[in-house]
Amino acid sequence: MCKSRVKSIILYIYLTSVLAVSVYMCTIMYGKSANSGFNKGEYYKLSDGWKVTCGNQSYTDVSFPVKKSFGEYPYPVTFERKLPDDISDSWYMVIPSSLQTVKVYVDGARVDNYNGAMGLFRTCIPANEWLIIKMKAAYSGSTVDIVTNSKLNDYHGRIKMVYIGDITDVIYQLNRNSWPMVVAGLMLIISCIALWIMNVAAIRRGDVDKNDICICEYLVVIG
Repeated sequence: MCKSRVKSIILYIYLTSVLAVSVYMCTIMYGKSANSGFNKGEYYKLSDGWKVTCGNQSYTDVSFPVKKSFGEYPYPVTFERKLPDDISDSWYMVIPSSLQTVKVYVDGARVDNYNGAMGLFRTCIPANEWLIIKMKAAYSGSTVDIVTNSKLNDYHGRIKMVYIGDITDVIYQLNRNSWPMVVAGLMLIISCIALWIMNVAAIRRGDVDKNDICICEYLVVIG
């Protein structure tokens, strides 16, 4: 098979993949049905009805996302509200956390304690992470307390949102507004793989220096 024909086939495969991914992402993000794609609707967005306490100060009927910080370090901020009455054993609570420690209590019993990721890149200030907490049917109708603290006053006592429900539905909701980045990332990965395949074929024919393949492998890893 001639060199130009191989390149054409790879190009057509790449363009078809990008088109398929783009159409699929648009379908699951903007389908006519509320339950299109991965979204089955088994989730709650706990955005309102929160009571906030910080030291001697107390606020009621607080809604997420919180646009201002409450209190200052080292005084923790507590967010409290009632959980839904129909929690399933297969559900999870997801809290997008930004640069703060998070402790979660259900009816006074601690169920999670996040002080920053363990590992090579652990710092004195926790990174931005999604905290995923396993729920139980026994938590239905219980009171949840989310206690946060941050050394950065701009992030002290600030929570964007709290989700609870089927994990695939929650992840769908978290990503539906960032679908262009998801599509761009998939396109980058596909492009890097296509480039890597083309360079492997060229190396076997002796048409390219082997250093080029190292660059392509690096791009695939970065993608």
